[in-house]
Amino acid sequence: MLVLLAMAFGAAASPATVAGKSPVGDVLPAVSDVVAERLSFRPQSGEKVSWRYRTAVASTVTASIFDGRDLLVRVVLKGQDLPAGDHRLAWDGRDDDGRVAPPGYYVLTIESQAGGKTVRYDPTEATGGELTQASAARYDTGRGLVNYALQKPSLLRIHLGLKDDGPLLRTLVDWVARSAGEHTESWDGWDASHVIRFGDSPKLDIQVWAYALPVNAVIVDPPATTLLPAVLKSRPADSPTVTRPEFLEFPRGRPTRPKGAARAHEMYNHWQHDRTRCHNPIVGLKAVGTESRGGSGPLTVAAPLPLRLDLTPEEASSLQDERFEAVIYVDGIFEFEEEQGYLPFTWSLKPEMLTPGEHVITFMVRGYEGHFGSSSIRVLRPKGAGTPAIGR
Repeated sequence: MLVLLAMAFGAAASPATVAGKSPVGDVLPAVSDVVAERLSFRPQSGEKVSWRYRTAVASTVTASIFDGRDLLVRVVLKGQDLPAGDHRLAWDGRDDDGRVAPPGYYVLTIESQAGGKTVRYDPTEATGGELTQASAARYDTGRGLVNYALQKPSLLRIHLGLKDDGPLLRTLVDWVARSAGEHTESWDGWDASHVIRFGDSPKLDIQVWAYALPVNAVIVDPPATTLLPAVLKSRPADSPTVTRPEFLEFPRGRPTRPKGAARAHEMYNHWQHDRTRCHNPIVGLKAVGTESRGGSGPLTVAAPLPLRLDLTPEEASSLQDERFEAVIYVDGIFEFEEEQGYLPFTWSLKPEMLTPGEHVITFMVRGYEGHFGSSSIRVLRPKGAGTPAIGR
């Protein structure tokens, strides 16, 4: 069996794909010892990435770069005749039109042709997608930074929520690429709706999910920034949104990376998802009949108050295609669950469910493929507005 030594990430050897019948003799136009000289770079700062590799025989070589969607970004070496031996190629982080590739991961493939036979170096399916662990995840309240460390270059998502079966309240990063080692992500301590500041809560739960990248991947890092301390006592005017991957736009019909055999579908396996569709939905929450209400204070609950999920048409369509369940929390404590979610979804909050005073109601949607979204609203139950339910 032909084996290519794909050592870019220090991984074990991985197989190549051979097109056509075996040639006469035992020598194929093999590509081996592919090594990236760096695993991440910033092309917007003029940096480049280079690979070393070896050809077994004199051959015609084509090397290509593909993005996370498997769309062709750049042909860095096209049909070049090379002798047998060691070679080097480089990519400046730009596409064929000179546009800088946005932050994310990109994979290298190399085709070698000789004697009417083709060998393709592409260990993407063989080496990518292992669920890996992040360590030392913690929140520095003074600096407004989530700190964590990755064992391997990974595609990751960070959920922030409350322990003890509490709700997930914010998605900090949503399947972005990060290199191995220590990292920080800026967070202001608030939930997605900027209703709950829970960064200093003893129940804070930081969940980091990471999939190891293939050995033929390199990462375009985001621009270097100076991180400022978070403003924790009020909502910052420039509060960051969810960090999601970005992609270059290409005309329809752009060439795609030839793939190996498809894996069997696995629930919650985000590595297998379409990168353009795999994200946590942005969920809103509206009190029906209070659209014209002014001010930013809590809503008074003196009578049953209908609360409705509010999503854009695109998010609603995606969520319904996936199917989901809706979970409702009062002050971070489970209250109600609709296992077969539907849209539009409306739930009635009754005064007797609350004790007198101010409360937070949180709606969380949980897709059957592992996508989450939440939104919260503040409410006030005045004294004398019904009798609280027993046990609340």
